Amino acid sequence: MFKRSVVFHASVAVFCCLSVAHPAAAGEQNTAIRMLSPRAGAEILSNHPDIQVEFTTPVDRDSLLVMLDDNDITATVEITDTGFHCRVPMALSAGKHTIYIAGNGANGPFEREIPFSSRQYATVDEASTTNEWTMNMQAGNFHSNHGDDFVSTSIDSTLQHESMVKKGNWQMSLSGNLRLLEQNHSGSTGAETFSGNGQNDAYGPRETTSDSQAQNQGSIDPERQGLDLNTVLMTAQYQGTDVHTAFELGDLQIVESKNTFEGLARNGGQLSFDYHNLYVSGFSVFGKDTFGLHDGFGIGFDDDDHLYGFSGGVHLLDKRMDVKGFYMQGGQQENSYSSWSQEQGNSGEVYGFLLTTDFWDGLLTSEFEYDRSDFDPNTGDTFDGNRDEAWRLQIGGGQDLYNYDITYERFGPDYDLPGNLSPKKDYAGITGNGSVQYDVHAVSVMLAAYHDNVDDNPTYARTNSYSGQIDYSWSGLMEFPLGVSYQHTTDQSTDEPQDSPETNLSTDTLSFNAGYAGQGPFSLDSSVSYSWQNDDTDQDADIATLSFTLSPSINFDTFSVTMSGTLNQNRDLLSDTRTDDYVLTLDTMGTLFNEQVSYEVGGTYDHTLITDNSGDRHGFTGYSRINYHLPWLMNLAHPTIGVELQYNSDAPQDTSTTEETRVFCTLSTSVPFNY
Repeated sequence: MFKRSVVFHASVAVFCCLSVAHPAAAGEQNTAIRMLSPRAGAEILSNHPDIQVEFTTPVDRDSLLVMLDDNDITATVEITDTGFHCRVPMALSAGKHTIYIAGNGANGPFEREIPFSSRQYATVDEASTTNEWTMNMQAGNFHSNHGDDFVSTSIDSTLQHESMVKKGNWQMSLSGNLRLLEQNHSGSTGAETFSGNGQNDAYGPRETTSDSQAQNQGSIDPERQGLDLNTVLMTAQYQGTDVHTAFELGDLQIVESKNTFEGLARNGGQLSFDYHNLYVSGFSVFGKDTFGLHDGFGIGFDDDDHLYGFSGGVHLLDKRMDVKGFYMQGGQQENSYSSWSQEQGNSGEVYGFLLTTDFWDGLLTSEFEYDRSDFDPNTGDTFDGNRDEAWRLQIGGGQDLYNYDITYERFGPDYDLPGNLSPKKDYAGITGNGSVQYDVHAVSVMLAAYHDNVDDNPTYARTNSYSGQIDYSWSGLMEFPLGVSYQHTTDQSTDEPQDSPETNLSTDTLSFNAGYAGQGPFSLDSSVSYSWQNDDTDQDADIATLSFTLSPSINFDTFSVTMSGTLNQNRDLLSDTRTDDYVLTLDTMGTLFNEQVSYEVGGTYDHTLITDNSGDRHGFTGYSRINYHLPWLMNLAHPTIGVELQYNSDAPQDTSTTEETRVFCTLSTSVPFNY
């Protein structure tokens, strides 16, 4: 008996030691599941891997929880008596992932975590492509009582593409938009008529000019009929521990500083390199705005038709201070569709530096920028360029309850940039903004003072402008938001040359807004404002303006109505003449037959009346459209057939009424395909 007891206790001791030495093995026996795929620590070549689990004991299906990287995917799991399986619904990025499984088994609750890693291909870590093809076919009939009737047809098809390949620290991406456009317009005689370059739009032939005319008169329309690559951007980058470099080619956004190139959109190339706290970059783009790749990729260093430059800087004090310098130059010798100048061309250069600081985690930040330009606004004349400078000092900060911002800036009268970017010129002033929010109260304040003629040029006057605004809002009742605002502006001229008009205007505006936004389908917005303009010059052009707006709306799951009524009264106090403008708007939309049919009906009526009988005008714009979403290829394509009616009328006083009617028939579809 003693020997049996010794053997029994020795067996228990050995079992306890094994359990302590191998807790994972003991825990696995209590999980009630066996992981078939993916195995713990395995690497899977798929971004949508299969998850397969076998039950070793009966499991309560309702208690089962399956999560992937903190995402609950239980709803996608197919459960049987012997286990469950599913295909990961979202595309996994290359790297480490974790599956978490929990539930109640025959031996009680269980849980388990299975780490694994995934990649899409054996040769690269990650690759993906996103595409969407859309097509819109339209036929329109146009009728008016003041011109010829005509018919137009168009096909507009677009392929939007994005792709990415990643291998180690390297990544390459490509995005673009390929478009097929075909349009034609038949006049009243039935013969097709086209503009000089074969371009038309949905409302008739588009008027364009020849290249020589456009250079002197205006912009060139960028669109072309046929197949055209509208946008393209290729990017290659390397991201290491201490080094980052990137090269971009195509449609770029150049950002250098607020006073220079803040968001220059051009075709070209840009190369950047970062090492620890140092960074440098350079770019070269077209001087004019281009459309797609009509004129190439844009890399070049000719001052007549390109812009190029470089910048560099350093992060200091654990990136709490940044010092950056930059230089850009180039020009533009012809107009483009987004910029126009009557001069023959322009060229110039600009350089400067930017200092930013943030020592107290957003409580106090600062920016100081200095820029100097040498710009020739007309390269076709015999005059040299003009040199001038601009600088800006900005201090701000804030926390959860408040924020503030104070900016002083000065721009010389001849400060300018190549590329027809139209920066501020001949301007100096200070602006301050601040806001405080406490509980249900919010207050914001703005004060500004600025003037022109910064160099005191005696040939024209200086205009001093002062403005201030205070806004208050209350949200004590979430369903009834309230707000009130007061604004004052003053414009005064000084040192006027002889025979120059004087300016002395002050305007006060008081506004109030209230609304209702309950949990039901009904909501309401309303606002009223009164403005008084006081002219202290000899002209005495005092004006009083009253505005009132009421906008109710009703929203259900399958139906919504939005209405708006606006009254604007403008009174000339000198002549005691009042102009009343009434605007009524109604928009309805909804769906029928389980969203297979959608419709919209709406319109706007406006009436302008002048009390001295010098004007009485009525206008109406209405529309209605109905779309039927075809069930064909519902899981692949989304075809829609629709009919739209537009009606416009305009009835000025003592003039015949003009009416226009347009009817469109459309067939559109959208097909996404990703892998």
